[in-house]
Amino acid sequence: MRSAEVVVTAVTAAAVVWVIGGLATPLVFAERSLPGLRVGETQLYGLSEEDLVGVLERLGASLLAQTVTVQLEDDTADHTIAELGVALDVEATTAKIAGRSWQQTLQGATAIEPILTVNSRVLNTVVQADFGSHINPPQNATLELTSAGGLAVVPSAGGQGVDLTTFEQDVLSRAYSRAWQQPINLLLVTASPTVHEAEVVQAQILADQLLTEGFSLTFDEEEFTIKPFTIRRLLKFTEVREAANADNTILGVTFDDEELTTYLNTTLRPVIDQQAVNARLELSEGAGRQLRATQFALPESGQELEGLPTAERIVQALAHGVATAELAVVITKPDVQGIADIEELGITTLLARGESDFAGSSSDRRFNIDVGASRYHGVLIKPGQEFSFNDLLGPVDGAHGFKKELVIKQNVTVPEFGGGLCQVSTTVFRAALKSGLPITERRNHSYAVRYYGTPGFDATIYPGNTDFRFTNDTPGYLLVQARVEGTKLAFEFWGTDDGRQVEIAGPSPYDRQPDGSVKATLTQTVTRDGEVLIDETFYSRYKSPNLFPRAQAIDKPV
Repeated sequence: MRSAEVVVTAVTAAAVVWVIGGLATPLVFAERSLPGLRVGETQLYGLSEEDLVGVLERLGASLLAQTVTVQLEDDTADHTIAELGVALDVEATTAKIAGRSWQQTLQGATAIEPILTVNSRVLNTVVQADFGSHINPPQNATLELTSAGGLAVVPSAGGQGVDLTTFEQDVLSRAYSRAWQQPINLLLVTASPTVHEAEVVQAQILADQLLTEGFSLTFDEEEFTIKPFTIRRLLKFTEVREAANADNTILGVTFDDEELTTYLNTTLRPVIDQQAVNARLELSEGAGRQLRATQFALPESGQELEGLPTAERIVQALAHGVATAELAVVITKPDVQGIADIEELGITTLLARGESDFAGSSSDRRFNIDVGASRYHGVLIKPGQEFSFNDLLGPVDGAHGFKKELVIKQNVTVPEFGGGLCQVSTTVFRAALKSGLPITERRNHSYAVRYYGTPGFDATIYPGNTDFRFTNDTPGYLLVQARVEGTKLAFEFWGTDDGRQVEIAGPSPYDRQPDGSVKATLTQTVTRDGEVLIDETFYSRYKSPNLFPRAQAIDKPV
């Protein structure tokens, strides 16, 4: 009877130990690998997660360094497993080890295979590099332009290639089995085209339409056509998924990205883009020095072609079989839309007035001065903006209202459209200088011209060759006002009085010669609160007028 009690007690104790051990095991090994676990021949018992990651990385490096032979018919190539695109997924393998329960280990499930992955793109690259001579890619049906300007169908054709799916399986098999000495034999399989003749019909219909009628672009009731001869340069065919059946591939029509961008920027943009035009204003001081403004030219909105959105619309239209799209255009508003903006823009003070006298000018020269001055009357210059005389002047020819008068070109004095415009640029120069603005480009005339008074206070221009420029460095806008009073031309600059003081020294001629050549200096000093903002001396060198006889018009100016 006593021995039976002993047996029962022993069994009970063993059960308690087994239960307690079973409960304790997860607690003891919760943060470490369980006893008996291994990857290959590498024991993992008691490793922390950090140590486990290090072991797996070293194991992976050793595994992926192994070499295997790949063979196709009589050609072979040796590669490491890593070169074949195999990688050990450390994170997934670590999770797999952590997920192994102690009950599974007690039942003998201690060997854990690492989780390997294969990059199919790398495999394909290896095949192409090593065995490309054995591969004959299939030919999809497509379209090509003929020399006669039409389209020809290029028929589809089958080919042969390597069975990449089987190759991938064999690579993994070698990696898991460690059978490095056994070569991997590649299999050649028939490769079928994905686009057949029946699947180019829609593309042919659209391409024929484009080559006959062109592509239509619309904007604001205007229509622009990409001509058929341009279409030939843009046209491109590519395989796409059929809209009605995503599993089927057909031939699609599109435009070459680079060629389309070039067309939009060089052909359409110059036609579409227009700068916004500010309202033209005129200021005068009335009774009590009250500033008054009148609006004598209405503002105009600008517009700018958006190249990328327009290209995307065109490509989308072609993808839907449509030969028309709407241009993407941004409408820009002018900064000044009316008289109410005057004070807000800081135009509150007459900063300076520049004057010149053109007495003795011919009627055609006077005419050109009037036309030229009108180009700048009411112009607004933003804070920080550089003023360019030539940019605002525009074309100088008979079609734009100018007459022929004398200009200095290439060591001669000749009649040419716009003679007398230097009277305008000279007067603007004087107004900018007296306003205390930094002059960024100025050149004196080749010889001293009597219309500009004492030498050294002139500024010549010639569109495309010589410009006059200055920068508005005041805190507000500048408003330019032009006035012609008898034989006097005046430019007024209105803007914000920021406290700058301006001193002009000169012009001071020197080194006068009997042949009329002379040199001169002119100094602009601008200060504010005792600080010198500008201290610039302009040096002018005038040649003898005898060197510039009258002659017939020639091409290039001096």
